[in-house]
Amino acid sequence: GTAVLNAGQGDHALMLGASLADIDDYESPHGTVPRTGYESDSFIGQYRLRIDPKQQLRVSAQQHRDQDVWYPGSTRPHASNPASRSTITHSPEQTRQLLELGYNRQGSGNLPINVDARIYRQQMERQIYAWANWLERDISTNDVTFRTDGIDAKADWLAHPQHLLSFGINAWEMTGNPDRWLASPPTFNNYVSNNPFQHARIKAIGAYLQDDMHFNQLNLLAGLRYDTVKSTAESMNNGARTSGLDGKDDAFSGSLGAIYEAAPLLRPYASYARAFRAPGMRERYESGPRGDGYYYAGSPEVEAEHADQFELGVKGGNQRVSHQISAYYNRIENFLTGQILSGPAAIAACGAANAGNCKKNVNLGSVTIKGIEGNARWQVVPGHWLNAGFSTLRGQNNDLDEPLFQMPADELSLGWEG
Repeated sequence: GTAVLNAGQGDHALMLGASLADIDDYESPHGTVPRTGYESDSFIGQYRLRIDPKQQLRVSAQQHRDQDVWYPGSTRPHASNPASRSTITHSPEQTRQLLELGYNRQGSGNLPINVDARIYRQQMERQIYAWANWLERDISTNDVTFRTDGIDAKADWLAHPQHLLSFGINAWEMTGNPDRWLASPPTFNNYVSNNPFQHARIKAIGAYLQDDMHFNQLNLLAGLRYDTVKSTAESMNNGARTSGLDGKDDAFSGSLGAIYEAAPLLRPYASYARAFRAPGMRERYESGPRGDGYYYAGSPEVEAEHADQFELGVKGGNQRVSHQISAYYNRIENFLTGQILSGPAAIAACGAANAGNCKKNVNLGSVTIKGIEGNARWQVVPGHWLNAGFSTLRGQNNDLDEPLFQMPADELSLGWEG
């Protein structure tokens, strides 16, 4: 069930909403699929105060909770006896809370600058447990809270009829502190602490400037952004390592695009974009067993990914016909991925006990992704439309000279609407 309330009077407006769900196990042709149901509830609210015709204040809150969630696809053999023993991942409870205070101003007259700013706190709490099917109890528990405090401020300014400027700043800080316990074999009755990392922190700040330019039939869009991301942790690998855990990444990124309207059905365009992604908390610091069956060694030394993408295309449309086709090329440098280790390297990274199933996050040299996609829609007679679309992607891991992992299949769709 879901309910939403909107109310307002004068300069005050209020929105409240709630959604509750109790989902049963799935029914398949072979009967009930166990452990596929769960409970969920969500609440949302926002109060707005109109200061004057141009300015508003807002206070927002959100909360979402899932309970008793099982992941049947995570079932896998247990290392102690793969023939008859298995584990499954489940989450007794996971929640997300968001609180926000915001301000908005609509410009006009001699100062046509629109401004929006907000400060927020988001907190996510997750319980990820491993259930031993032969014992019918948990042999691993992991309770973790990720808290993020941030501020966003942005503005757009019609500096000239041909130039719409946008600029802003984003800053946030995230903290994480997992509490993991593992039951010791062979009886799995004694639980010992095995924290992948402790008191990790990431601080990020970014600023951007963009100009949306219009010159008759030619539109240009140019943007530039700068980011710096710092990370640290008190310890990793259950306290075994306490030094060399600081990391810093910074980069300029941006984009440049152009589209020319030669005719309503012929609008060629081209764009170039450069992107930046700093390693996340788990990619840098998490040490210990993961859901893919491998023991991961922490990698505080990994660096940020950088990507360059080029795209060429053409699109157009009128009341009866619309179409678009594009081709693009994406190259990612310092690609982050889990690398399987063996021999002395595995012993050094994961220890002798885990050398047989050892992985470590590393920066590969580069990967490339090439693709082409298109779609078209045609009104054959009033009230009846034919449509078609296709997409094909190819990815290459240049370091390992093999296809890139998890690329989607080719797609072709044909349809009619009437």
